[in-house]
Amino acid sequence: MSGLPVRRGGTRVPRPRPPARASAAHRAAERIGATVVLVAALVALAGLTTSGAFSLAPDGLELDGAHYTDVAAVRQALGLDGTGRVNLLTLPTASLVAALRALPAVDPARADGTTLAVALPDRLVVTLQERQPIITWKVGNARFLVDVSGTVFARLAAAAPDPGLPVVDDQRSASAGLVVGDTLDPSDLAAARQLAALTPAFLDSTARSLALTVTDEEGFTLDAAPGLWHAVFGVYTITLRPPTLVAAQAQCLASLLGAAMPGAPPERSLDVIRLAPTDARCGTYTLRTALPGPTATPSGKP
Repeated sequence: MSGLPVRRGGTRVPRPRPPARASAAHRAAERIGATVVLVAALVALAGLTTSGAFSLAPDGLELDGAHYTDVAAVRQALGLDGTGRVNLLTLPTASLVAALRALPAVDPARADGTTLAVALPDRLVVTLQERQPIITWKVGNARFLVDVSGTVFARLAAAAPDPGLPVVDDQRSASAGLVVGDTLDPSDLAAARQLAALTPAFLDSTARSLALTVTDEEGFTLDAAPGLWHAVFGVYTITLRPPTLVAAQAQCLASLLGAAMPGAPPERSLDVIRLAPTDARCGTYTLRTALPGPTATPSGKP
């Protein structure tokens, strides 16, 4: 006869009790406390953005790299040209950086180098990467700086020193309206860069200096000082008379001044030289003489 299985003894493990649920009153108190903290934080933040604790100091704008950009233009781009103090915590820095990079003297090719940084509690640091001038374009009494792209990006103050760049004296009537932000005609820029690079030594000339001018009547000209010849290079266009012609004209002028052409007169006797290189000749010149006679014509290939 079989019996019931024997129940073995052992230690009984108690079941864990479920956590006590927070009362409704306790949960309500927690929500109220969190709300109070949030409101306090918002009030504190509002206080910071409206108080003068983080306002830009009157002398708090630090400007680095501004060689050709006026401080007033920077302040205007940043919206700092008013009388009120600006809270640095609320500045829209992204849009302000875009405004700085749109300034005429700022180089778009190096835009990443133009930055704006907030230095709490009361300073603003602006770094500009500006265009580099290659030529001074003179119109009347105004002197403009031009970069390699032909952009007119700055106007020099009347009392500003000579920047030591080649100068083009533009006397054409249409150039009277030239302003900062304009772009030179590509033909004018290409011709000016080549002509401004010519030196008395390159041309085998005894002149002390050369003055580059452009007029409605003659186009680009070079005048040799003191009181020597006047060379007419003319007007250039990309298609009909491209500025690549300058190289041949310069070679013709150097041959004439260096007496490399057969029968070339002494440099000091030359008056007006008109450079129009062709396969047969280089152009024409007139002499400083009161004697009547036909205009002499230098010939030969450059």
